[in-house]
Amino acid sequence: LGFVRFDDRRGGSMYLSYNDQFRTGGIRSASVMVFGNSFETFDNQNQQRGIFFRSSVTTRSDLGFSLQAETERFEDEEERTVGIGFDYNVSNRFKRFGIDYTFGERDGSNTEFLRASASYRLPIGIDLGLSHSFLNFEGYTDQTVLTLGWEIDPKQSLTARFVNSNGNENFYLAYQSSGGTGMDWFLIIGDPNAGEFTNRLSLKFVWAR
Repeated sequence: LGFVRFDDRRGGSMYLSYNDQFRTGGIRSASVMVFGNSFETFDNQNQQRGIFFRSSVTTRSDLGFSLQAETERFEDEEERTVGIGFDYNVSNRFKRFGIDYTFGERDGSNTEFLRASASYRLPIGIDLGLSHSFLNFEGYTDQTVLTLGWEIDPKQSLTARFVNSNGNENFYLAYQSSGGTGMDWFLIIGDPNAGEFTNRLSLKFVWAR
């Protein structure tokens, strides 16, 4: 019952990682990861070869920095990208900001991707989240997401989300009662997966045994 991605493939991959936490000094934690693979078809043609590197550091003042690089050739298409990232208040989801930027080349075309996101809990107990991203690769696309959430109690919450993707706007409102014993239920106004707002009312019940 396993999922087999390719049936004309032989080769191997290697994964190495290092993670550590420090009790003293300005750095709280650090990690490094390297992943490499080399696969070919049974007639000795290249299928996939590449190497991926990522490193991250979190400071004692809860700042995060990351760097990653990747080079890969899949059949006849080549990809080389570099990414950098920064996060403020890494461990505080109620007051956090992050930004990351990736650039390079894919299949002979320049590519760049930028994403910035922030979350903040207002004094009245409402969580506010805002993110914006754009991709510049064989055309330009962007997306902005605004989220408002109210945790009524440990079991009940109310969430509203607005999404603008390349000028198309969608929003929905959702209430959920879940996480306790017995039956969970959800009420959704709108369609979270639609490209534009849809007049739809959904009611979902889940009974876990």
